[in-house]
Amino acid sequence: MDPRIKIVILGHSFVRRLGVFVNDPVNNRPSCFENSSSGSTDRFDGPLSNLFFDPSRVEILFESWGGSTICKGEKCLKYLFHRVLAHSPDVIFLQIGSNDIAKTDPHTLGVEIAEAARYFVSRGIKRVMVGQLVYRHGRGIPHSRPDFNRRVDFLNRMLAEIFQHEPCIELQKHKGLWKDGVAMFLADGVHFNRLGQTKYFRSIRGALLRGLKEIGRQL
Repeated sequence: MDPRIKIVILGHSFVRRLGVFVNDPVNNRPSCFENSSSGSTDRFDGPLSNLFFDPSRVEILFESWGGSTICKGEKCLKYLFHRVLAHSPDVIFLQIGSNDIAKTDPHTLGVEIAEAARYFVSRGIKRVMVGQLVYRHGRGIPHSRPDFNRRVDFLNRMLAEIFQHEPCIELQKHKGLWKDGVAMFLADGVHFNRLGQTKYFRSIRGALLRGLKEIGRQL
């Protein structure tokens, strides 16, 4: 039996692009991810491809589908749930909803995301971390939905409220991606550039460190 802690990062293109980012040797320098101004004592015990976790103790797995949704459709992320559970993870980080919110009522979408997180808990996952949605900028905002970012705000507030009452589920607030947010994105206004990707990485790693502590697996 594999004694390592298993973590699955699951979601749409943000997760796929993060997987590409962490496997690029150009980025594999811990000094690029240290934040001396915060007084952080974060340790980097493994390669960037494993989110700097010691691979003898923690295994990071990526399951992604670009353009996927959580609501019903041809690219519904629920089609991957069986693959996720096959890994027998201890912790799941879920990033989903950005491809739904322009067409789906935010309240309905919030219920769908919450139910997905609860499903994993019901299947024995010890901790589920849900990444909050982030704004889009410029041409990334659909012409048919100029209120896209207001809908994001509503959904994030709703999820924060729901998960306050869920002992095994937590909403991860992506710090550093809001102030001067446009500087974190590619020209498409949807996906992160290298600076944004670095901050997104930090946010997810921080969430996972906290999640491991919550399940009693302090590193």
